[in-house]
Amino acid sequence: YTYVPYIGLFFIAGHLLSLFAKGNMVKAYSVLAPIALIFCVLSFLQARTWKSGETLWDNVIRNQPCSRAYSARATLFRRDAGKLKEEAGQLMDQKRTQEANQKNEEANRNFRKAIEYYTHAVRLNAIDQESYNNRANIYMDMNKFDSALIDYRESIRIKPDYYVAMDNIGAMYARKSMFDSALYYFGKAIAVKPDYKPVYNNRAIVYLNTNRFQEAIKDWQTYLIYDRDNPDILNSIGECYRKLGQNQDALKYINMAIGIERNAYYFLNRSYTYKNLNNIEAARNDAMTAKNAGLGLDPAYAASLGIQ
Repeated sequence: YTYVPYIGLFFIAGHLLSLFAKGNMVKAYSVLAPIALIFCVLSFLQARTWKSGETLWDNVIRNQPCSRAYSARATLFRRDAGKLKEEAGQLMDQKRTQEANQKNEEANRNFRKAIEYYTHAVRLNAIDQESYNNRANIYMDMNKFDSALIDYRESIRIKPDYYVAMDNIGAMYARKSMFDSALYYFGKAIAVKPDYKPVYNNRAIVYLNTNRFQEAIKDWQTYLIYDRDNPDILNSIGECYRKLGQNQDALKYINMAIGIERNAYYFLNRSYTYKNLNNIEAARNDAMTAKNAGLGLDPAYAASLGIQ
């Protein structure tokens, strides 16, 4: 829409040059100068529109409102809300409660705007399963599980093989510790889309939380087929092996994770593994690395390693 005037000017400039200039540079410049001036004015007027994704989609919504535009703009509101929530968490860690509360309030305003825009999207296109799914994700962000479930189910009603919503329902049930229901929906998602990697991670977390470590390892190893250098997944496999008492296998995967990222949680996981292998010095060193990185240690575990 915003490029129409520019396209028109190109045609006008070309026509005038062919009609009047005919190789005469003075005439050519007399044609091009006002065209260039108009280009500059139009560009100046459009600068605010071109400023960011938000302003571009706002312009589309003003001039050509459609489901796609409302959905895209809502996604940006949710992105901003997520950033604000993260900043609020960091401020809470620093005991800056008032600032954290302000960030949370701003995040919630963005969540509400996202819901409003997704609602516009589904009003314009009642069979837009992605907007229903995305609106449900925001309800999940706001811990409104009943509203989220309604939207997830609507997205699946519109598109019965919509595996993304199936996975999201599973994740919602997992957050509510309704693990059997979670596993049911994860299984449905995998049946529809066997190469959809997020579902393997989500199901593995449920298996870990229900002490089904071998099944968790299997799902995470499947995930690694699609993302082989993910340190969180490697560390999680190591944790499962540690809990199974297979400490050498645990070390193998945790070392791989630490080789990619020196994360405090990975060092603590390896510390527990070394402790199981009676390598107290290595366990102490890793526990101190985790502690120095700001991770709190269990007092009894720290005392068992002689850490004050």
